[in-house]
Amino acid sequence: VAITPGLQAPTLTLSNGGTATYLTGHNSNDLLFRYVVSQDDSDSDQLAVVAFNTHDSTVEDGAGNAIDITLLAGSNDLAASHTIVVDATAPVLQGVRLVETVDPLTNTDTDAPIDGYYGMGKTVAFEVDFDSDVLVDTTHGSPILTLSNGELATYVSGSGSSILRFEYTVSEAHVNTRALEVIGLAEQGALITDAASNDAIVDIDADQLNYTTLVIDTKRPTGTLAVSATEAVTSISTPVTLTLRFDEAMDVSTLSVDDLILSVSAQTEVGDGQGGSGDASLFDASSMIVPDSLTQISPTEFTVELLTPDLVRGELIIDVAQDAIRDQAGNPMTAALQTQYA
Repeated sequence: VAITPGLQAPTLTLSNGGTATYLTGHNSNDLLFRYVVSQDDSDSDQLAVVAFNTHDSTVEDGAGNAIDITLLAGSNDLAASHTIVVDATAPVLQGVRLVETVDPLTNTDTDAPIDGYYGMGKTVAFEVDFDSDVLVDTTHGSPILTLSNGELATYVSGSGSSILRFEYTVSEAHVNTRALEVIGLAEQGALITDAASNDAIVDIDADQLNYTTLVIDTKRPTGTLAVSATEAVTSISTPVTLTLRFDEAMDVSTLSVDDLILSVSAQTEVGDGQGGSGDASLFDASSMIVPDSLTQISPTEFTVELLTPDLVRGELIIDVAQDAIRDQAGNPMTAALQTQYA
């Protein structure tokens, strides 16, 4: 094929509205045209050539005969022999979600005892949604999410899908906040693109944070124990109220009457039920706690009713272990609690 260029080189009109321009191929069987995808070009799942335009150039065979440049759809056009996808649309970040890891056996969250509350050692998982599948190339770095408490969530997985997962593990030294926010996504040398190599748009606005509660709480709660008795108890039928108070809201599901350790001092006399008495080893606390008396007064205060056991003279001691009750983020108390009454 001989090409005699005019003022305008031959072109191909493409099915997506784009144009391919003749480059080379004079006096050969193959003509090379070049098409550079523009951001304004329409996307196409199967690009086709719809017209061969000679303009003021000539296209002839070796004998000077004009070449038949008619294109028949499905016969001699591009789409008949090749599948070419044109994608000039960049993937766009749609939102950020907070996700919980669920134990398949118990169907309970393993990251947060109460949804949205995270204490020390817990992992916060975010899923970032895009409007199309993206590829993450970590050859020269790994993307991160920057957080409002100064910490970072690192990229974990999701390349090849429309959802990227990032995780942040809470440390005791991290800044506490009642409303942790994702400030932005930084690629840090990584490439986040679609299959056509369009760079993803990764801007994050506040209205794209698709969660309501995200509390970072690494502070251990403190508490006190107190009994209503102000003087020696002489009645075994009148309950004594034990009050537990804390400096922050607690997770009531972690408190049980079984966490109350009841005992007597070494000097306490305990009757043997046969008119005699013995030492503290005879003490039986099984009937001291009034059934179903554990009550939540407020998120920071609980009460339980105790009956003073018969045949006891001395000091009754009540202990609560340090990890018996936890706050809403799962943090144990700073220390065990103890009180006593006579």
